[in-house]
Amino acid sequence: VSTQSTGNARGSSMGNQPSPSIARKALTHTKPKPTTTAPGYQHTGIMCDRCGACPISGIRWQLGTEDFCDACKRAGLPESTEQLFAHHPPVPVPKVEYTVPDAQLKPRQLLVVDSIGRDDWVAIFKDATLPCGTRVEVFQCGWQDISFTSYFENNASAIVCSLQMGSSRVMCRPDMLLLRNEVQGLPPHDARNLLLGFRHAQVPSVNSLESVYALLERPWAFAELIRLQRKLGPETFPVVPQYYYPNHSEMQFTPEYPVVVKVAHGQAGYGKMKVDSCKQFYDLSSVMAMNRQYCTCLLYTSDAADEEDSVDLGGRRIIKKKKKKEKMRKREKKKQVHD
Repeated sequence: VSTQSTGNARGSSMGNQPSPSIARKALTHTKPKPTTTAPGYQHTGIMCDRCGACPISGIRWQLGTEDFCDACKRAGLPESTEQLFAHHPPVPVPKVEYTVPDAQLKPRQLLVVDSIGRDDWVAIFKDATLPCGTRVEVFQCGWQDISFTSYFENNASAIVCSLQMGSSRVMCRPDMLLLRNEVQGLPPHDARNLLLGFRHAQVPSVNSLESVYALLERPWAFAELIRLQRKLGPETFPVVPQYYYPNHSEMQFTPEYPVVVKVAHGQAGYGKMKVDSCKQFYDLSSVMAMNRQYCTCLLYTSDAADEEDSVDLGGRRIIKKKKKKEKMRKREKKKQVHD
């Protein structure tokens, strides 16, 4: 999901679907051949800090403030405590062969919540049709460009959206959603009221509204991981250890230091810090007393402090360390029994 939702709305005629069930199939009824990133893509103005190649072609590797080409990366990079990031070239949009459109069928409308910038969904779904021949009409805008009314009467749900398009507004009745922008971020960005409205109107979505709503809060998402672990078993589905504090007064202990403390809901990498000692943790609890937010706490590893709104990766190392310790204990017990 993008980390910002700014920009004007945009719409274009491209087709629609006869029903929500067919709408779901519409985005998957034709499977294009997989494509790879173009190796000749050039990162304009970026020079490799080792070989001097400028611009860097293909994958650009960033280590701290330094940039490296893919060849230098394969040759080996200097040791560093910084996290290594890969900047891949854009993936070309594959050509999809759609069904011949039927002009007698009413177009269906797809609303893509994605600020106009890197991805132009109007162009991506150009000339798109459903398997039945219904054309798809695509509208693209950010959360801040949407206003609507949802109502339920006569045993049916309905929604009427107004989308900002420059200095004018366009009306639409979306039959399907595709959410690409985060719902809630740093204040004042909060579109939960719109998300709830789409759910009230029973508008189908490619990425389900239930999952989007559940992932707004870290504890709720973690609870689902615990449920899956109990269903599949800890060996099949290991989960990163996590502590939850509903308020500052409960921040009395942690598993061990250092830890990463994250405040409230996911905010694209904001609201977190590394805590190395009990004193720092106590100082943080006094800061937490100034608001009514909760916080979560995870054991720190070199990659536990995730970038932007990605998932913590440090748990894998924690789990591996635990497994190694268990193996060492079993070996020691076997040796004691053998002796």
